[in-house]
Amino acid sequence: MTKTLFFFLIFSFLAILKEFPLLALPIPSFYQGMPYKDAREKMLELGWQAREVNDSLNCEFIREICNQYPEVEDCSGTGMGFCLFIFTDSQGKRFRITTAGRDPLTVVNWENESVQNTISPTSFVTPSRNISCALVVPNQEALRCEIHSGLNPMPPQPTSYDCQFDWGAGFLLPQSDSPKILCISDTIGGTNYTLPYGETWMKSGFKCHSQRRGLTCTNATGQGFFLSRESWKVF
Repeated sequence: MTKTLFFFLIFSFLAILKEFPLLALPIPSFYQGMPYKDAREKMLELGWQAREVNDSLNCEFIREICNQYPEVEDCSGTGMGFCLFIFTDSQGKRFRITTAGRDPLTVVNWENESVQNTISPTSFVTPSRNISCALVVPNQEALRCEIHSGLNPMPPQPTSYDCQFDWGAGFLLPQSDSPKILCISDTIGGTNYTLPYGETWMKSGFKCHSQRRGLTCTNATGQGFFLSRESWKVF
């Protein structure tokens, strides 16, 4: 009788654990400019696991970082040199840390997947931090996407009369027209929302799908563009 009760209690306890997962892991106190090695050490001390994702196609480009930090998912090769690092908890929830620079790597942003807002934000950035997009114009009638490394190859620049500012920083996609190459004197403001690889953002008739190879965005009429560090195209 005692043995039967013991096994009953064990199975009941396991069933409760299945229905009610363990409490989420605590989040360290970070600050912008914090050395990544210190942030990483705090994450590991609190039980977060460094997710090994350094089989990325970019690893040849960032071999030194891959060897030291197997959790690096991607790095941009130009501009501020953003890198994205991934940690997971026992439930598979991801925590992302974005750094800038190389020596040392310094924290500029962090994001806990388990507490992300489920409502689509009006702006986002790709995991590499190389592409930023935001709804613009008073009524969110267009989607503006900037690539910090610039369009590659750079399209021919129009006359100074047609474009007196910076040419080729990305695309402006109207709701019902073809994309236009940006000629801008400003830049999109910062965003705290990262669109993970393999996921899709949708708002105001626009849809963007994030992949390791690049970002594809379309409007309600199916017109859009593909954008990456290596290439681009409109359709």
